[in-house]
Amino acid sequence: MRGETQTIKTRDGGLEKIEFLPPPLNPNALAKPMRNLSLPRWMGGIELNGMSSNSSAAHRAPLGARLARRLAGLLIAGLPWLGDAADWQLPDHAPLLTRWSGDVSPSRALPEYPRPQMVRSAWQSLNGLWDFAITGKHEEKTPSAYAGKILVPYPIESALSGVMKPFLPQDRLWYHRSLHIPDAWRGQRVLLHFGAVDWETTVYLNGRDLGGHRGGYDAFTFDLTRALKPGETQDLVVSVLDPTDTSWHLHGKQSLHPGGCSYTAASGIWQSVWTEPVPLTTSIETLHAVPDLADHADVLAAGRGLDRGDLSLN
Repeated sequence: MRGETQTIKTRDGGLEKIEFLPPPLNPNALAKPMRNLSLPRWMGGIELNGMSSNSSAAHRAPLGARLARRLAGLLIAGLPWLGDAADWQLPDHAPLLTRWSGDVSPSRALPEYPRPQMVRSAWQSLNGLWDFAITGKHEEKTPSAYAGKILVPYPIESALSGVMKPFLPQDRLWYHRSLHIPDAWRGQRVLLHFGAVDWETTVYLNGRDLGGHRGGYDAFTFDLTRALKPGETQDLVVSVLDPTDTSWHLHGKQSLHPGGCSYTAASGIWQSVWTEPVPLTTSIETLHAVPDLADHADVLAAGRGLDRGDLSLN
């Protein structure tokens, strides 16, 4: 079924087309390994030599070079947001850039459909420039002004976000953008998908609290339909808290004090964000394929308004 469009027919006669695509393969991804890259200690302290994180004396850069890189990183991290709110650029002297970093831009921020196993033809990517602001953790009122622009879906600590600033547990990160819902989507439900946000997320549309989500690694979805304003530009706000390594939750090797095997935190939106329409009463949320190599594959679907046995795959 890979690369093919399948029509799912529901018992009530509704139809929904789903395209099955394999994840894109970049032939250059298996090319030459990165070499002689280094990461300042405040950003993780790992020095790479041919993709090895061996930190023995034989692989370490001279002390003067290491100190210079660390000082440059600290200076960059301490800078306030500079420049016009409409601008985005990679910070100067950003650490650990790759040959692909220069390909990223506000118009080329993971532009492909984020869910290759179940592609819908009608969708709208929300990756790109958003307004952002950092307030105190207990400030739950939407900011009246924003500090600048951040490139979604890259963590605020990363160079690709255009910000590259630390985000602390006592802070709250705000995202804001406007969006337009196409007229062709009328009469359908409109879903808002997040690939992943680290760690606690609250979403508002047109001033209405849609709900929240906790967890930095899993995808989640909100139904925007009831909060939409017909024929108007929609106002979307996302609030994020991230305790990093100061709480009980799963955070991998992220640390506020990176070094050794621990690395810099990755807070906020770090996977794609998109909207798409689905039928009002019946729609598919997940597909589970059970292969029978000698004969066929059974595809089990789950979703809104569906019971087991409601679907046929044509």
